[in-house]
Amino acid sequence: MSKGLIAALLISTVLALALSFLPSQALERWGGQQLEARTSGDVPVMKREKVVDELGTLQLGSHLQEVVWEQDKLVIMLAVPATTLHGQNKPWNDIYKIAHRFLVEVPQQQAVEVRVVTYEHPERVELSVVADRSDMVGAPKPDSQAISAFVQQKLDVIEKNTESN
Repeated sequence: MSKGLIAALLISTVLALALSFLPSQALERWGGQQLEARTSGDVPVMKREKVVDELGTLQLGSHLQEVVWEQDKLVIMLAVPATTLHGQNKPWNDIYKIAHRFLVEVPQQQAVEVRVVTYEHPERVELSVVADRSDMVGAPKPDSQAISAFVQQKLDVIEKNTESN
């Protein structure tokens, strides 16, 4: 071995030993808190896959846009044509199917929020419905005619004024 290679090996060994003796405070100072803040909201991959699989079993009329977690709340974004939101055909059935699946049938979530965007403006939420398990007590069966009334009256519906467009 050459002298340069031996010197590089010796220096890297000394550096590794020096880093192992640093107190944990020093390691937290350089990247520990940022790493923790970035990964604290991460959801295990298996849980994500299970939610996506569950969504795949639902027959939705809306297009699934995105699935994210915000604290203990599952947030699902759906996309629909803008004309759907202007008429009486809002995606109440899709919203209800999602809330019912994740809060009643497979109750692994504390709360579910379904945000509806349009194909034309996918960055702007036009309709948002939030439900938790207590909201779904006494919920009608998924094939019931009372679904749209239930969603509008019992769940927290936030609707953007669509007439201003």
